[in-house]
Amino acid sequence: MHDDLATVFPIEQTALVIAHPGHELRVWYWLEQVRPLTSIVTDGSGQTGRSRASFSRGLLQEAGARASSFFGVASDRTIYAAVLAGNHDFFRSLIDDIASELIRQRIRCVVGDAAEGRIMAHDLLREVRREAVRRAEQSLDWQITQYEYALDSHPASHPPLAAHQIQKLNLSESDLARKLSIARGYQAIESIVDADIGTYGERAFSVECMFACTDASLLTRLDDGKLPYELHGEEQVRLGRYPTVIRYRDHLVPILKRLTPERYAA
Repeated sequence: MHDDLATVFPIEQTALVIAHPGHELRVWYWLEQVRPLTSIVTDGSGQTGRSRASFSRGLLQEAGARASSFFGVASDRTIYAAVLAGNHDFFRSLIDDIASELIRQRIRCVVGDAAEGRIMAHDLLREVRREAVRRAEQSLDWQITQYEYALDSHPASHPPLAAHQIQKLNLSESDLARKLSIARGYQAIESIVDADIGTYGERAFSVECMFACTDASLLTRLDDGKLPYELHGEEQVRLGRYPTVIRYRDHLVPILKRLTPERYAA
């Protein structure tokens, strides 16, 4: 690993904590260099019911990264059911498990998904990760550095306020070719990979941009104040695919107030 990377992401004390299998592909070059302890909350089964956790586990093994004991522990359907039920105890349990793993491994740096307003589970599990880090810090008695990266936006995206707190990796032609080959070989998310490459072009993925995790995020509301995943939910309800639209104010905020009252007191 490059010396400058090791300074920011200490070997054997850096963790990648992400919502779904496949999210690791956005920072694949970084992952091969740092080989982080990797925790994945869901199994990525989505509406199909087919887990893709084992495929990501295999990729991590080939890259020399470590799969955490906290790996693909919940289905997407379970996450959504817990949100609709307001089951904050379910998410508190996730926080406890992630924090325990960070403490056992004596982690000093955590990298994870940014909040972008496009996928509800991504944004909610980002807050689960942040609270787990806070609890781990209390137990370890040191500050854990946190970085995030865009998953549903341009790979080089970052909040304007984080412009001075960025770790940016520029891939060579061969590094990019390897990364794209691995991404295109992930059949379970082939359509997502193709859509991202079609939107941004191959060269966009030659940059891996990680920015400091703060209260700032990439989350953007639409003109009517709704989040993109709320609008998507409305369309799915209209088509008869979802019974209920998950709303940030109605569903997520009550859970977040119970999990992280100091951040969501208002």
